[in-house]
Amino acid sequence: MRGLPAFINKIKGRLERFLAAHPFLKNIAVLVSGNVLGYGINIVCIPIISRIYSPAQLGEYDLILSSGRFVTNIISFGLIIAIMLPKEDRKARQLCQMILTLNVTFLSILFCILIGIRADYQLFDTSFPYEMALFLLTIYLLSFNMQNVYYSYTNRCKKYQILFWNPMIQNVVNVGLSIILGWMGKGTFGYLIGTIASYVVCCIHMQMHVSPFREKIMFRDWRKLLIEYKDITLIQMPANFIAQISNEIPTQFLGRVFGNAMLGGYTMANRILDVPAALLATPINRVVYQTMSDKVNKNEAKENIGKFCFEIVEKNIKLAILPVGFLIVFGKQIIPFVLGSSWAAAGDYIAVLGMMFLLKFCSVCVSGTFVVMKRQKLSLILSFVGIVKYGICFGLSYIWGFGVFATIVFFSILECLYHIVNLSLCVYCTHYSMKAFVSFLLKYIVGGNLLVYMIYLLVNVCIF
Repeated sequence: MRGLPAFINKIKGRLERFLAAHPFLKNIAVLVSGNVLGYGINIVCIPIISRIYSPAQLGEYDLILSSGRFVTNIISFGLIIAIMLPKEDRKARQLCQMILTLNVTFLSILFCILIGIRADYQLFDTSFPYEMALFLLTIYLLSFNMQNVYYSYTNRCKKYQILFWNPMIQNVVNVGLSIILGWMGKGTFGYLIGTIASYVVCCIHMQMHVSPFREKIMFRDWRKLLIEYKDITLIQMPANFIAQISNEIPTQFLGRVFGNAMLGGYTMANRILDVPAALLATPINRVVYQTMSDKVNKNEAKENIGKFCFEIVEKNIKLAILPVGFLIVFGKQIIPFVLGSSWAAAGDYIAVLGMMFLLKFCSVCVSGTFVVMKRQKLSLILSFVGIVKYGICFGLSYIWGFGVFATIVFFSILECLYHIVNLSLCVYCTHYSMKAFVSFLLKYIVGGNLLVYMIYLLVNVCIF
């Protein structure tokens, strides 16, 4: 036993020297480890949450947030993604101040309008007062955007140790408050409070270390910034707005056509499958986006940027395949046992959505490529394609009378094709080898999923 501590210290020393020699990998390791610990808290508590809140309550929660989430980008003029781009920190802080002012102004106006017309039109039906639901939705949208502003500016300052703590702080507050309020019988209202509080606490934590809003901004600065980043506001913002509407269509359609209980099972399947993207793809993208911006500012060759970007994707898809494959194969047995029998449908949805989430993982890793490479028009075109795709999917599903399962299968197939097109355009923009990209798709997406679904059939048809 005496040699074990020495062996551990030796491995630790080698790892520290390796990360010190590779700062990019060190930054990713810091963010990923923070996300793993944060989501570890969330995953451990999911069985408690699923027994306190019913599928109908979580479905109602998702429907409320989905009804307003599509405006998150447009009320910021799409400028949150621009925070990483300026060479001067002063200009980045001016962007942050502009975004704060825009959010407070537009959300106040929107809230007043919705309150004023509530007698004639309501966005959603709720189990608690509609006015309170609108107020919480408004606070959620503001806190969500402000957390993204803080995160982007902290990432810009390369204070990765600060970002390391964010997922843990967020999940402790979210899960803790949600469980307490759920036990008190507050239902959807309590779950909303937990989410909002987690964003607010994260903002306070980052404010202790960075000050993105301390720069004064005059009218002439507004004009200069809007002109300088007009491509983002005029092209990327509409693209993101349309894409966000598209992303909310499945939640709105499934919830309004099949009910909140069914929607709760679908969104739980999404939450579980989204863990690899949240743990790996999102923090990787934060660092990749910042590094790609630096490379473009230094006028590096496009093919080098593309190689750097897709090598990162290929290395990390290997880690995502294992948990997603495991969930596809054994989800039908594990989900009812872990979450409770009322969530059994989520296991069936996971089997259908698994391949789509692997492709989504790749897309998240390289999101922001069109902005960095100044090809925002492609992003706008893709957004229109996305909304047409959802129109075809859910329109035909409704006309043909598809049930829940058939609708989700149809949706998953079209979503897979969309992500392949998106990734292909990223390859084109960065001058990466299309041959290498096709090889990647055949090896990891097609080959990996064929193997996973063969095991799924063996386990679920032949054994169980």
